[in-house]
Amino acid sequence: MSVSTTYAQSVQINFTNPGFEDFPRADSPPQGWKICGDRSTPDTQPGQYGVLTPPAEGKTYLSMVCRTDGSYEAVQQTVSLKAGQTYCFRLQLAFNDADGNTNYKHAPAKLRIWSASTFCKREQLLWTSPTVTHTDWQWYQVNFTCQQNQPFILFEAYFAQTPYYWGRILIDNISSISKATLLPKDTIICQGDSLILDSEQMNSGAHWTKIQWQDTTGKSISEEEKFIVTKPGRYLLQVWDECVSYKDTIRVRVKECEQLFEIPNVITPNQDGKNDVFAFPTLNKQAWHLQICNRWGETVYQTSNYQQDWSAEGLPAGIYYYRLEKRGFKPRLGWLEVLR
Repeated sequence: MSVSTTYAQSVQINFTNPGFEDFPRADSPPQGWKICGDRSTPDTQPGQYGVLTPPAEGKTYLSMVCRTDGSYEAVQQTVSLKAGQTYCFRLQLAFNDADGNTNYKHAPAKLRIWSASTFCKREQLLWTSPTVTHTDWQWYQVNFTCQQNQPFILFEAYFAQTPYYWGRILIDNISSISKATLLPKDTIICQGDSLILDSEQMNSGAHWTKIQWQDTTGKSISEEEKFIVTKPGRYLLQVWDECVSYKDTIRVRVKECEQLFEIPNVITPNQDGKNDVFAFPTLNKQAWHLQICNRWGETVYQTSNYQQDWSAEGLPAGIYYYRLEKRGFKPRLGWLEVLR
């Protein structure tokens, strides 16, 4: 079944350092992110103030807090939001209550995202997360439409309830491309066999707006839900939903399988293009040793690199005997008849 190649109406934002990567340090955000406010001292984690949660991806992430006096931390960067445009991206959030500096235990907080007209001047509240209570990283989808052109986007940790309290939120991996299990594990198929890859089968209930299969060279080879693999190589599947794209790869190897290849017992070398040579297409044309003898046991043909081209040239019709062998396979012995 063919799938639509139309993208969703939302677009992604080109963030600087969307993975919050930098050297871990206290009271300073990762490169590309600017602090907002005199008391905004976000941390590049892990390792600061007892926060030891491993990153969702990469080496570091952002940690921000809110406080009992009503202050809270925020970061900002330039992104140029457009009026009337709908934006969509995903990020990962988590909670950690440790604080090795003040001994205050932090409670769960929310993430609020604003547009800003000048540095740290909040204009439109674009999105608010649920209260983040989970200590493991979880994905959140952010969708919003801007009311007017704004040059900045601002992230802040905010209270989930009043009165004010000590709260913390961890942020990592703003993404427009997510890794997902779309395909089975790397596998081996027998030569002459095929493997059917199915994006819908691997993601029951998913609705993609675009599907693209690529081969080892990166060339687009299909936009169908299913793809049939017959050749070795690394295959990439990329799919798009209403927000981001997902990628997965599978490496397929092809081997000769002894149980699959069939050896004919009759050839008719009459130059009609049908059954003229002693051939078995499911085997590679290399590394096979073939010996053919007549009824008296005399070798009439022998090669260590059979090209599947023996046509009994210069030999009379009759019964012949063969020995076909290759390292790693049991020798195959049998007979064939040459009809003229």
